[in-house]
Amino acid sequence: MLFHTLPFLLFMLVVLPVFYLLRRTPLWTPWLLLASYFFYGWWNPYYLLLIFYSTALDYTLVALMDHCPGRREQAALPNGPRDRALSAALVVSIGLTIALVIGAIAGPAALRPTFWFFSVLVGLMALGAYLRSRRVWLLISIVNNLALLLFFKYARFAIQNLAFLGLHLPDPSTLMPPGFTYALPVGISFFTFQSMSYTIDFYLGNVERERGFLRFATFVCFFPQLMAGPIERAKHLLPQFRRTPVFRLENLTDGMSLFLVGLFKKLALANYLALYVERVYDNPAAQPASALVRVADLLRLQRLHRHGARRGQNDGLQPHPELQQPLFGDGSGRFLVTVAHQPLVVVPRLRLHPAGRK
Repeated sequence: MLFHTLPFLLFMLVVLPVFYLLRRTPLWTPWLLLASYFFYGWWNPYYLLLIFYSTALDYTLVALMDHCPGRREQAALPNGPRDRALSAALVVSIGLTIALVIGAIAGPAALRPTFWFFSVLVGLMALGAYLRSRRVWLLISIVNNLALLLFFKYARFAIQNLAFLGLHLPDPSTLMPPGFTYALPVGISFFTFQSMSYTIDFYLGNVERERGFLRFATFVCFFPQLMAGPIERAKHLLPQFRRTPVFRLENLTDGMSLFLVGLFKKLALANYLALYVERVYDNPAAQPASALVRVADLLRLQRLHRHGARRGQNDGLQPHPELQQPLFGDGSGRFLVTVAHQPLVVVPRLRLHPAGRK
């Protein structure tokens, strides 16, 4: 659902009025969650299971991490879990690991790699429960989220390159469950890194545990920044879902003006620049060096205009101020360099986001 299309306009005409009607009730967060899931499911409803899985696992991992003692308490305690939640997690994890190993050995051949992966993941959960180790829970979150990202985004690319070396592996589409097609889920980089950033921030002590699952799920899949970012830190965005939104006419008019300016940047500037950028990148070997240099600058401008085209969609919630200008910093923050979510070609495509850590 592209924001400059009629379906998005109809979507906003329903979501915004109901949001403002519910903003003084506890229902406004579930409403945003429902709207965000509908927004994402418009592309492919099957992949709602993927974003829900990532959300539920990281929420559970942080809850179990919260039951683990700190480093000093860990050194003073003998091995073996005593906390009831960790004891239950240990028993359930061991049982699931055994079942998954059996499925990996005797199950359908197409699903055996999936069974092996989850048997290792659940086995790590059993290890984390037994050792009461916050590091193990963090490792599980990182492994799970990166595995999802690498499988859907780079598996086919890696297999095609390994085939040139004589190593032939099955196509990743053969590993998909029935009813699912192997396709790159829209926004997977954003919701996996945003969910994983919560577990990392909690491990480092930068954010408190979020006990409301609906609030955390809304934080992960918040639709204005679900498809194209920016990736928000939990310590900045999560507290906003705990406060009652305040309606100000100034915010509404500012948001509408930003949206209209963004629409102009998208349709009149970014799309126009894309005509030249795509023509060069479609056949870079046939282009002179001067064209590649020029198109790198045009690509940066295209990214800038595309980012500016998304700034007005905040539903009263404010992104981090340093993320408003992704290519320019005030010198107070460190820059996080991430590879743009496009196929890699001749010129590296980079996006610069100030991380905001001081």
